[in-house]
Amino acid sequence: MADHSPASNYFDVPATDLAAKAVTDPVAAVRVDVEILRQRLRAGVFVSGLVYDVATGLIDVVVPPARVEA
Repeated sequence: MADHSPASNYFDVPATDLAAKAVTDPVAAVRVDVEILRQRLRAGVFVSGLVYDVATGLIDVVVPPARVEA
């Protein structure tokens, strides 16, 4: 029987793999995610990337809004 935790059940990954999936650099992760979105969304859509700091409640703009080009 697989070792599962509530998080591993939710994400459907083994508990032993959760640490490898952790986001340790949210700013870098947002930049990567925005680039992926830019490649997959239709032209004309605006995309931005933000990081919410749970400790302070502040939002940092990592990638300012920009229109996806064709």
